[in-house]
Amino acid sequence: ENKKLKEKVAGFEQALKVKEMKRVEDKNQEQNTKVEKLEVVAENKKLKEKVAGFEQALKVKEMKRVEDKNQELNKKVEKLESELRNHKVEFQSLVEMVQNLR
Repeated sequence: ENKKLKEKVAGFEQALKVKEMKRVEDKNQEQNTKVEKLEVVAENKKLKEKVAGFEQALKVKEMKRVEDKNQELNKKVEKLESELRNHKVEFQSLVEMVQNLR
């Protein structure tokens, strides 16, 4: 009877050990999941920062391209204005010539 009692106690102890191991395993799994989630959040933050950096670089590049185009167009406008002034002077000279012929 003592032997049966010892076996029963040993069985309960074994069951408790298995239950405790399962609890520890579940807790470890829960912590691993939390760590994985934190890693994903951190990675997402890094990726968002990287994307924002790329977007900013693209904006700067586009602004530079627009600025260069504006300068090019300003030069063309200045050239056309100069040509227009020259044509006005020529036209005025022709008008004066015609008036002098009368």
